Amino acid sequence: MTQPTIPTAAIIAVCDDLRARAPKQTALTVRYLVTMVVKPGLSSVEYHKEVTGDAQYGHGNTVLKGLHDLGYICLSNPISPNDGSLQLSPRTQDLFRLAGPSSPSGSEKRVEVSRLADRLRVSTPYHPALPGRASKAGGQFRKDGEFWDFSLGQEPSVRDIYLDIFGEFEVLAPRTVLHCKGPLDALIDEGTNSESLYIAGMKVASITRKGRLWLAQTATVIKGTVGVNESPKKITSTPETRIDIQGVPESLALKLNQRYPDQVSYSLL
Repeated sequence: MTQPTIPTAAIIAVCDDLRARAPKQTALTVRYLVTMVVKPGLSSVEYHKEVTGDAQYGHGNTVLKGLHDLGYICLSNPISPNDGSLQLSPRTQDLFRLAGPSSPSGSEKRVEVSRLADRLRVSTPYHPALPGRASKAGGQFRKDGEFWDFSLGQEPSVRDIYLDIFGEFEVLAPRTVLHCKGPLDALIDEGTNSESLYIAGMKVASITRKGRLWLAQTATVIKGTVGVNESPKKITSTPETRIDIQGVPESLALKLNQRYPDQVSYSLL
């Protein structure tokens, strides 16, 4: 992945913003923020090592909690940052002028359709509900091309499957930001297990092989926590959890809003 070039003016803007909102913050805070922009997707421990050379740097979690409280980053577990994931908040992305292509918005096309003779080929990201439903519709998964292969005569039923799971088929659907209130268990998609979290056709979170929480870059924990329970191992949330999911097709956002009006709202991108 190409690392973004950060304009000097963007770094100055962050420094000025920090001085205005939190005069006692140090240069260490800026180093953490810049490192997160240059090397997105690392864990808290990895950022400690990148910034200070010490993965167990004791003061690092204090810095991260401060950045979370000030709205510069979003921690999935503010109480224990090393046990969760983190990402830059939309506000900080704007300060760094990275709200464009460098910052995933979920607006990319997710259902690619092609027709060849009497065959229909459909390629999408993985979703746990798809294999069973695609197989029942007569589909065969082609590992060599990573797509599902159907008879062209099955297109109407195939279209319904993909619209139900992904909210679009061939044509890019209008996108929204889905605003969810916890607990999230009621909102999960068909086929989601306790170690992965799919909402509105999108993978939001999962548990890594090391037992840590992975959070999609299109998901932002606004309040509360999304965490990992050890026994039994599963992803957890609380009634206080607030999470935004960017790039949800409008039809799926509307469906969830109608089904769970007290937990789900959305806004158009």
